[in-house]
Amino acid sequence: MQSVSGSPQHCLTINVLSLANMCTFTCLCLSAVLPEVSLPHSHISQTIGQDTLLECFVTANPADVMEWHKDGGVVGESPRHRLEVWERDIYTKTLALFVLDLEEEDYGRYTCMARNEYGTTNATMRLLGKAGTDSTERKCLWDKYFASINLLSWN
Repeated sequence: MQSVSGSPQHCLTINVLSLANMCTFTCLCLSAVLPEVSLPHSHISQTIGQDTLLECFVTANPADVMEWHKDGGVVGESPRHRLEVWERDIYTKTLALFVLDLEEEDYGRYTCMARNEYGTTNATMRLLGKAGTDSTERKCLWDKYFASINLLSWN
């Protein structure tokens, strides 16, 4: 190993090269950096009872800790909350939070946080309620409402 202008250089030397040891060599340079967190949406609107996906993109090396927080507390695995991590590339991961069967208390601010030895970064989005505007959905809700009440009749 040699040092040129203060930065180390690594060299792979093959003394005897033949067809028997022919292959492809790849050089990969890794550098450690402060995490970057980005969100595809600043807010999502969803109706109660629906399954919802919140996702953020974390670029870091290393990516030691990635978490979702809601209203200041960590969101962990539960029967209604599922966390998954998908690799986008060598440095970038998607941190996905599935909120199943959305309830009123699920609305609020969600923060995606990433931390490594170089620092902590986060980004915040909002999960908002959505009024049903689809006429089929409104008709279904009215049908459920009228089916659940007894109408009085006068003789």
